[in-house]
Amino acid sequence: MEVIISVAILSLMISIIGGAMHLGIRAWERDSSITDRYQSHRILVDQLSQELRSAYLNERNRNIVFQGTSDEVKFFTTTAGLDGALSPMGIRAIAYTAKEGEGLLVHVGQAGLPPGEESFTKGTEMLLSKTVQEIAFRYLDRESSRGTWNSSWDSGAKRRLPAAVEFTLHYEGEDEAERPVTVSLPVNVTLRRSVSSGAQLFGGQGGQANN
Repeated sequence: MEVIISVAILSLMISIIGGAMHLGIRAWERDSSITDRYQSHRILVDQLSQELRSAYLNERNRNIVFQGTSDEVKFFTTTAGLDGALSPMGIRAIAYTAKEGEGLLVHVGQAGLPPGEESFTKGTEMLLSKTVQEIAFRYLDRESSRGTWNSSWDSGAKRRLPAAVEFTLHYEGEDEAERPVTVSLPVNVTLRRSVSSGAQLFGGQGGQANN
């Protein structure tokens, strides 16, 4: 009888310990998932923010544009990609959008291709995050009557960069989107050109060229 009771108590203890370990593992996996997603989110925010801060316009070349809608933004940036590739003018074309069922995508223009209609059609499209189901953009126009946020921007019509861009990421499985991120863009940054070994060097990080 004592043996049966001892076995029963031992089995109960093993079940309790096993249950506690299972709960602990699930909590660890949940915390790890949250940490991984947060780190991934910070990387995406930092990358897009850095490229927006280096957005570039040149009034002498109307093929260099900044165009945005509520779910896509296309522009030229003076930041180099991971491979260091830039166009002959020292810039590269880039576009961000999120597609349902695919995730957050970035299109990088073909290296060495002069700015033009093919800047956002030729090149490489890469998946940045398959868990981003939506990205939303807004564009600040400080030269409007009240400094309004717009759902679209066309540098061909505005002839300038927006003062700032706000973007919001919404992840799959989340009821609410992440907190919006606002990035100030360069305004009236003078473009200086000098030639050294056939290369063009730019003063500052980029911006709209002065007349």
